[in-house]
Amino acid sequence: MSWSYAYAYRPGEDHDGCDDVCVCETLGDYILAAVSDGAGSASSARLGAAIACQCFVELGVQIFCGNLEPSCLLAAIGEKVPVDKSEDYACTLVGMVAGPKGALLMQVGDGASVVRHREDSDYEVGLWPEETEYLNHTFFVTAKDAEAHLHTRRFDTPLHEVALFTDGLQHLILDPKTKAPHQPFFQSVFKPLESDANHDRKTSWWLERLLGSEQVTKRTDDDTSIVIARRVVC
Repeated sequence: MSWSYAYAYRPGEDHDGCDDVCVCETLGDYILAAVSDGAGSASSARLGAAIACQCFVELGVQIFCGNLEPSCLLAAIGEKVPVDKSEDYACTLVGMVAGPKGALLMQVGDGASVVRHREDSDYEVGLWPEETEYLNHTFFVTAKDAEAHLHTRRFDTPLHEVALFTDGLQHLILDPKTKAPHQPFFQSVFKPLESDANHDRKTSWWLERLLGSEQVTKRTDDDTSIVIARRVVC
């Protein structure tokens, strides 16, 4: 079994650089993906997002296999962030590790994930972002109370397709009332993904153009990022 994947990110219209980070790597039969949105008010937001994503990629398989507790991810991130400057590295995190026997989703803050179990099934939300009392408020993986806002979901059967994205896209492609994904959007973004294993650069370029298209930029001025992956049965 192998995986085909693509990813892209784009800065918001009025942003000085992009504070979103997305990564995707394969490790044997496993695939690990993560997206993180650095807080706009944090001076080292992008660095914090990069640290969060890299820690997930390094520890994800061990957490999935039960060798480490999910909270170990938070500890690893905390070790790389100065204790007295954690607010400068504030960021959210949505992560996924998937293999031949199932998958694990982990999340702190906003952004979301969408999964598809079979080629003939509908897309569904993997983890819905935790609701907050105030608009535009979220939780950060670098905060002292991050463990209280760490959400996980385990799947005991292999997933067919998975998408992770930050909150810049979240409000465009998820229905807050029904808590369901916009099916046509996900059908369209997975359609060009090639069946060949590993990084599909052509589709990554296509995703980058999509994030910069008028249909996206006219509806959000936030940073946007997305990772998509499909299981390939050899």
